[in-house]
Amino acid sequence: MSIKLEFREATERDKQFLLQLRNATMNEHISTAGLKLSQENHIERINYHFESAKIIENMNRPIGLLKVVKEDSVWDLVQVQLASDFQGKGLGRKIIQSVITEAKENGVKVKLSVFKTNPALKLYLSLGFTAYLETENTFEMQL
Repeated sequence: MSIKLEFREATERDKQFLLQLRNATMNEHISTAGLKLSQENHIERINYHFESAKIIENMNRPIGLLKVVKEDSVWDLVQVQLASDFQGKGLGRKIIQSVITEAKENGVKVKLSVFKTNPALKLYLSLGFTAYLETENTFEMQL
């Protein structure tokens, strides 16, 4: 399978895709953390900083979401989600590394929040992120 990632601004038309993607990629982690699953919470999370949302496409087909809130001294990597058939191929690493590179070029740090039970935690640690705050269910991390 040939993969060529492209990014475009998310629009209102993408919200149904984003809800399906969020259900597919996050329900297990939310449930494992013992939190209540709700479509309203998913929609609230989709709408959170929606203006910063980019749809990740492969061959003009939406396959994921990248949401980075770029503030003065720290960029918040709010969401990186890929459809299951695009996971495990190094794409998430490549996407996050490009955010890290751009942040370094701009002299800013990158932060994120991850469920303790999310396998992506291993990826974040391997990229150099360290936890600066621990809650019951998450690690707040920074690079």
